[in-house]
Amino acid sequence: MFEWRLRLAISGFFAFVGFVLAGWIVAPSSEAEEVKIKHAGLVLNAEFQLSEDKTLEDGAVVLVHGTLAHNGMDTIRNLTEVLKERGFNTLAINLSLGIDDRHGMYDCKMPSRHKHLDALDEIAAWLGWLKSKGGGEVVLFGHSRGGNQVARFLSEKVDNKITRGVLLAPATWNAERAANGFKRSHGKPMADVLAKAEGLLSAGKGGEMLTKTGILFCKYMPGNKNPFAAGYDP
Repeated sequence: MFEWRLRLAISGFFAFVGFVLAGWIVAPSSEAEEVKIKHAGLVLNAEFQLSEDKTLEDGAVVLVHGTLAHNGMDTIRNLTEVLKERGFNTLAINLSLGIDDRHGMYDCKMPSRHKHLDALDEIAAWLGWLKSKGGGEVVLFGHSRGGNQVARFLSEKVDNKITRGVLLAPATWNAERAANGFKRSHGKPMADVLAKAEGLLSAGKGGEMLTKTGILFCKYMPGNKNPFAAGYDP
């Protein structure tokens, strides 16, 4: 079941990846349209782009960005333009990361309450939007952490509109590597932070915020609370 839903294309249809990796930069299109939907009390936004002489019935490539990033980053922007030139419609989404109508890179001053797997429901919401507009087949494309989230979506969700999944430099996870990376970035053992979070969860206080610590590449800085919820799922 998983095999047919997740196909890592390495030639033909997805040869465009080679252009991006080679550093081919293109100018942003003036024809991209921002679309917005409501999901779980938040406004989600994305950039939708039709290729020449195409309609939504011809399907679309849904692109998911990487860690704390956005749909305007070079990798995603360039891919949408290359795809458009090759006749593919695109929908480049911004994951909310718990922020209403989020644009640009994640603001590390914001209290972090988002979870890695929140992306799955947001991807599903955008697929629902495409269906509501009469959209055809869908290719899910994920870069970095977005690649991990796309893989998780394909393994855990069922959607008969999806024909392929494409992962570009997908994020992987290893407990030891994650712990070492956290200590390098944030100057304290991750086990100590998780123990504190688990203590709050056990006490029924999972909604309380942990302070004086960082998350991902957002580092704690004196004077900036930079907290995250004890219920955060690393």
